[in-house]
Formats: sequence, C-alpha cells, structure tokens
Amino acid sequence: MRKLAISLLILMFVENAFSQESIFKGPVVYLEAAGAAFSTYNVNAEHLIFSKSKLYLNGRVGFGYTKYDGESDYQIPIGVNVFHGNRNSHPELGLYLTYSSSHHNNSGGYEYVINTLHFVPSASYRFQKQNGGVFFRVSYAPCLKLREFTDPNPWVGTSKTFFHSFGVALGYYFNKSADAD
Repeated sequence: MRKLAISLLILMFVENAFSQESIFKGPVVYLEAAGAAFSTYNVNAEHLIFSKSKLYLNGRVGFGYTKYDGESDYQIPIGVNVFHGNRNSHPELGLYLTYSSSHHNNSGGYEYVINTLHFVPSASYRFQKQNGGVFFRVSYAPCLKLREFTDPNPWVGTSKTFFHSFGVALGYYFNKSADAD
C-alpha cells in the first residue's frame, strides 16, 4: 500500500512524457463531500498521468477527517480517474482504494478503533474548463470493504461490507498548457 501511494504521488507531480500533447496538464485541487472518502469532507489533488487522443488518466490522492459526538473518522482515498473529451463537460470513471480509521467510544467508556480498506469504483459527471478555473464533480461510488483491521475484542462491532456513497466536489484546475485560451 505504501509503495502504491508513493508511486502515485511521484507520477502525479512529475510531468509525464506521454502527456505532452494534452490540453489538461495542470493539477486539480478540490474539496469533496463523501464520494471516494465516503463519510468525510476531504481535500484532494489530481494530476494527469497519461493522455491519448481525447482520453485522460489522472492520479488522485486525498485526506478526509470528520469529528462528531466524541467520535472521529479519517480516510485516505488513492486511485485513478479516466475521462474523455476536450469540452468542459466529461463523463468520468474512477477506481480507488480508501483506507478508513474510525475511532469510537461506547457507553461503558471503552474506546475502540475500526480500520478498514475499501475498494471504491465511481461513475461521475466532471466539469473542467480547458483553460483552467472552477472544477466541479458529482459522483456515485459504491463501496466494498476488502479488509478490516479491528481491535481483537468480541464486543466491538464491525463496519458494513457494502454500501453506497454519493459525492459532490468543488475546486480549481490550474492549467499548465502553453496553448490554452
């Protein structure tokens, strides 16, 4: 997992030789509610990894945190998105691995942690202008728990195996293209 995260970060922030003809070269930074980090508000960064014709592949990494009623959740989505077209509106598909850590307090004063790894595919509508500016996404992301790393205590509940998430993201696209309008 650590090697995957490091590899994606390197690919996201180094210009890729395959993406030189792309019109979507710069990073996208945005805030998202739910989506691939299903129960938090999260900050994400994306960068172009590869482009061919009108097909674009972006790497994505994010961090989300929520605190409520003395309990807290944090999540780290890492993955890739692919979208098509050279206009402002794009259909988009994504594949992510999301690490989640939920910290709970039960009524008896016992504190416990549920750590999980989820596979999160997504289908989205993406608004991103070629020349930079406002970025917007609406997504549907079903979440499948792959592995749970829970305290070895029979009184501790487990997280759901499968559930649905809907996300909304708003941010900014920083265009690096020299030929942008």
